[in-house]
Amino acid sequence: METLKEYIKRHEGTKLKPYPCPTGHMTIGVGHNLEIDLPHDIAEYLYAHLEITEAMAEEVLDLDIAEAERVAEILFYNFAELTENRKKVFVDLCFNMGMRRTSKWRGLRKAVRKNDWELAADELMWHNGVTKDYLSDYFTQVKGRAIENIKMIREG
Repeated sequence: METLKEYIKRHEGTKLKPYPCPTGHMTIGVGHNLEIDLPHDIAEYLYAHLEITEAMAEEVLDLDIAEAERVAEILFYNFAELTENRKKVFVDLCFNMGMRRTSKWRGLRKAVRKNDWELAADELMWHNGVTKDYLSDYFTQVKGRAIENIKMIREG
């Protein structure tokens, strides 16, 4: 079974030089938004060399995953009770979108609280999981990743 770290790395890729992500944020390593502080030694190395090492990318990824797990536990009140696949999805969402954007996804969070997995999956796919009026920005931006996450939510 693929670990959370492997899953995130497969979807994000690893780039040792700064690059703009699809939403325009400057990013480095495995999807680390440069608007969020790097550890001091890594930031100094980046500014001196305009890139980071593979080991630094791994260190930052471990810190980012720990933060995403902390955020998922806050935003999804029943997180501890979820299956490993569902935990993986919600940590991945928090990693990908951050606390501010994920916290605004009220329909998703409500569906998870109610253990309504069909609605939770629909919330990822559609702008509104009930009316299914048009595809969500999340789905259109990370389509393959979204499809995998939707499947894991539905299947548990």
